[in-house]
Amino acid sequence: LQKHKLSEEQQQQLISNTLQEAGRLNTLCNNLLLSSKIEAGDYMLMTEKIDLTELVTESANDFKMRFPKRNIQLSLGNDIYLTGDRLLLQMAVNNLLDNAIKYSGKEGKIGIDLKENDTIKLLIKDEGKGIPDNEKDKIFNKFYRIGNLHTKEAKGTGLGLYLTKKIVEQHNGNIIVADNNPHGSIFEVKL
Repeated sequence: LQKHKLSEEQQQQLISNTLQEAGRLNTLCNNLLLSSKIEAGDYMLMTEKIDLTELVTESANDFKMRFPKRNIQLSLGNDIYLTGDRLLLQMAVNNLLDNAIKYSGKEGKIGIDLKENDTIKLLIKDEGKGIPDNEKDKIFNKFYRIGNLHTKEAKGTGLGLYLTKKIVEQHNGNIIVADNNPHGSIFEVKL
């Protein structure tokens, strides 16, 4: 911006790209710090009663604003509450939505379902390339990234799903990934 005379549109695009990269680096630093604290047993859960419907809605609205051209659809049950750590749960939801955006095509739909029967179930569905069966367990390992060209091109560290699994486990839940037919993935969190 300082070296070149750029049009207003070019300036705005550069500023937008810089803000996105700064946000990505901030998330990376936070993920590394949190990962280290959780592994060392130094993170104390800050439990409170949380309106999970509101938390998921806020995350979805944030992603809709950041990615206005993406098709993000919500199907949320009302008044679903949970006792847990708001910051960690927000991070888990954001990690799952970030992956759905990152690994699905620009025209692909991203579905967010939240419902409660005997357990709370959060589903994040994408219409991306999907995850091969032999990689489904590995994706939750620290720093693991699927080894195909499509996923290597996307920016990431392999920490997001690792942290998400740790967060879900700290809330006495579990997370699995399944195929979204005809293509894509469904991440299912049960709490």
